[in-house]
Amino acid sequence: VAALPTANAGASPNPVCINSNLNLTSSGGTTYQWSGPNGFSSSQQNPTVNNIQSNQAGIYTVTVTNTAGC
Repeated sequence: VAALPTANAGASPNPVCINSNLNLTSSGGTTYQWSGPNGFSSSQQNPTVNNIQSNQAGIYTVTVTNTAGC
């Protein structure tokens, strides 16, 4: 039995202004899968959404997985 990862996630700045960059951060695992509005997807640990627009407003989520696949 493997332990679950202790995942952390954040976004800055929050709120973000149109035409600014949104920096997403995550930790606690070995692989990361982000999803969000307007088809946003990234496997980077800490992706940046450059030049954000109003159609990219909403909830961004990340799935954090550790080496055991948990």
